Amino acid sequence: MIERHFLKIAAGVTALFALIRVFAFQALAGSLVLKFPVLDSETYYLWGFSLGTGHGHPDGPFWLAPGYPIFLGQLFSFTGDHSPGMVVIAQMLLSCATFLALMLLTRKLFGALAAVCAGVLGLLYAPWLYFDGMVLSASWILFLNTMMLYLMFGSGGMSDGEPRGIWPWIVAGGACALSAMARPAVLPFAALFVVFFLWQMRKHKWSAKPLLAFVIALVVVHAPISIRNAREGGSPIFVTASGGVNFYIGNRARATGVYDEVPFIESYDAPIESEGYRLEASKHAGRVFTLPEAANWWQDQAERDIAKNPIGWSGLLLRKLWWTLRNEEVANNFSFRAMEMVNGWVNHLPLRWGLLLPLAVAALVLWWPVRKRLVAFGLYETGYVFTILLFFASSEYRFPLIAVALPLAGATIAGIVEGFKSKQTLRVTAALAVYLLVMLPANAPSKVASAQVFPRVDFANIGFVALRNQMYTEAMAMFSRALSLDPANDEARIGLADALWYTRNFDQAREEYERAGTSPPDELSGARMDSLQQQLAAISLSAGDSAALAYLDKEIPDPASMNVRDLWVTRARLQAKLRDFMSAYKSMMQARELDPENPEWLYWAGRYAIMLEFPRTADSLWEEAIKIYPAYAPARIDLGFLAYEWGHFEDAVIQSRELEKIQIADDSVRARAQELDSLLKNLNW
Repeated sequence: MIERHFLKIAAGVTALFALIRVFAFQALAGSLVLKFPVLDSETYYLWGFSLGTGHGHPDGPFWLAPGYPIFLGQLFSFTGDHSPGMVVIAQMLLSCATFLALMLLTRKLFGALAAVCAGVLGLLYAPWLYFDGMVLSASWILFLNTMMLYLMFGSGGMSDGEPRGIWPWIVAGGACALSAMARPAVLPFAALFVVFFLWQMRKHKWSAKPLLAFVIALVVVHAPISIRNAREGGSPIFVTASGGVNFYIGNRARATGVYDEVPFIESYDAPIESEGYRLEASKHAGRVFTLPEAANWWQDQAERDIAKNPIGWSGLLLRKLWWTLRNEEVANNFSFRAMEMVNGWVNHLPLRWGLLLPLAVAALVLWWPVRKRLVAFGLYETGYVFTILLFFASSEYRFPLIAVALPLAGATIAGIVEGFKSKQTLRVTAALAVYLLVMLPANAPSKVASAQVFPRVDFANIGFVALRNQMYTEAMAMFSRALSLDPANDEARIGLADALWYTRNFDQAREEYERAGTSPPDELSGARMDSLQQQLAAISLSAGDSAALAYLDKEIPDPASMNVRDLWVTRARLQAKLRDFMSAYKSMMQARELDPENPEWLYWAGRYAIMLEFPRTADSLWEEAIKIYPAYAPARIDLGFLAYEWGHFEDAVIQSRELEKIQIADDSVRARAQELDSLLKNLNW
């Protein structure tokens, strides 16, 4: 029944898989998580943007693998859409193809029932949806690996246990190369498969043509990146210059088995991180290292630690294996737990690794009589687990294992159903026992694991990106969310204080700085400055502007030491009232130095320059103000009047036409714009 209607069932399940992603994207589209990629996601995105706009790769050997940015660059170039949302849409479409290919592969190896079961499991597997929504290489790698496995073992490759055909192997080799360019973790599988194939050639007289086709395609597709990286001083094989550093992180004396922090790295943005490791290695070695030289130095440090304590290192390998078995998704970017809070669809999908892995392992019992079908899967899993043990455990490193785990898990469910039908109760019982044996350690409560996956820094990281982009309201929302999860996160508290300070909520900012145990940028802004301005206004009314300026000089004898913008603005306005326009100009330019993104200070400096009869200076200042904020009407009005006075009527008309596009709220400013327009109309301009 299922076999006869398999294609219809597969199409229906794939449609449900796609529909979930449509709803999930709608939930994610308005989120800052998608708007502000962080850490590796930000590096990949900016790199892909550079490639998509024709600016090429960054200089030097690759620190992160280039395959995913190349994919992003091609996507941006093809669609013309450079948004992170387009990346997520593309990944979700690719995952639909991956999903269908996994079902077809499972059907070829284990039958239609197993394929449908694998499809349902993939439909419900939350980490897959999580990675589809991240600007990370995981979904791209899974797509490539699944296509490689399908071509090798599910279509014309060795679907009947013996290799045949050439083209499936060529395309599979190309897919393997593209996957290696996105992360070299697939290369151990490729090496193991070559050894396995050579052994089968000797034992069963297999033809060498499929293997040659696979290897040649892998080398040819990978060659341009290999040559470029070798030319820049990196490795021609493993693509990135960070391998030695990753080995150090995962194998040093104080390693925990996961990606953890080292004290000399200030930020884990890839460019800053790579430079931090290079500088620290150079400091210890007493000479300036290149990135590859620094990576080799760090690898050597880890190898020395291993040699000093091989027993401890053996325990560390077991800890990495434990992390690989665990249900928790260990993140080194934006965490799974945080995504559950942001996107309800990820949270609603019930299946996690701790349930999927035991099902996959149980397949070894149920399908033992046809274990030859499982050899290739075993090589694939072994290659990826080897990579994790070589470096460190990570959800992103583990994710490609589902290319095999889902078919095996589907095969387990189908095997249990068939086992009950055929009354093979002993085998079914053994499979269930293995399932429980793996499930218990994978899901047992662990304070260490819970602490590791707690979303302590995720929202703060987004807040810092928003802060860097001067989106202060969004930054405050992210920092507040981070502090609601972890009130002891001083970095998030300082970020919140900075955002409050930039939005001129000085007193609230001071409270946050105090809670974080740090000093505010100055001691004057806020309540004290407000009080000072009120006092100056009162003195101006009672004793005149000269007395107010004298009082200000007495209260703040060294204004340069305060670094307060409003102090300089207040000073400039008092000096201008006293017709000391040169001093007013200098004070307003000091305000501009402290607040360079605000066009108002340039505008007023220009007004004072006019009073000093420096119209050329005023013209350049107002032009600069418009560059900062093209809709700043006062600067355009004065530029128009200045052009009119000089007889440059075309330039005056340009400013007048631009003013027509601006919604001017201030009545006096709008009246001056209308006055300029009337003057030009009288001249028939």
